[in-house]
Amino acid sequence: DSFDRFKMSIVDFENIGEISGFFIGGNVPTFGISERGYLRLYSMQLDGPTQAFTPFHNVNCNRGFIYVNSSGILKICQLSDKVSYQLPWIYRKIPIACTPRHIIYDTETKCYLCSVSKQIPTSVPDDVVIPQKLPPIYEDVWEIRLLSHECEIHDSFELDQNEVVTAFKCVHLQPSTNEGPLKRLIAVGTSTVLNE
Repeated sequence: DSFDRFKMSIVDFENIGEISGFFIGGNVPTFGISERGYLRLYSMQLDGPTQAFTPFHNVNCNRGFIYVNSSGILKICQLSDKVSYQLPWIYRKIPIACTPRHIIYDTETKCYLCSVSKQIPTSVPDDVVIPQKLPPIYEDVWEIRLLSHECEIHDSFELDQNEVVTAFKCVHLQPSTNEGPLKRLIAVGTSTVLNE
């Protein structure tokens, strides 16, 4: 029975990437971290079941760990210091100077596609007088960005003035000849908002 192949083991650790907790090894390897009085469980499904786990620290691997995967391969790893483990999911904050509205992750290219908006001061015609006490008026400018898995911008496309992204999906379409594999495309639905 392949499910019973690896025995479950619990290994207590301290200071792996400045984090303390425990690791549950076996068929479903999981990190257990208790921060601020809450127990958080993070699954480590990247490499499948684990046979062994231990904390590891030396000159080349500062406060890391070693584990042996289901194929018997020993791996030396570290927890990233760029992410936070304080919520039920692991997250990383990235300053992008705009508001992300839609995000799609493409597993084949390992890239993110996102629609973002940022506020810029509204251009007012010269013949319009705005009272001094009125706060500045802003409008949203939308942009579609292609980001690497490290969130570096590879390409971007700015939408027309007053154009807003309303739908953003990865779709699979059959070629018109009904032969061959489905083609994967990103569908972007937009509308132009003119204060109707």
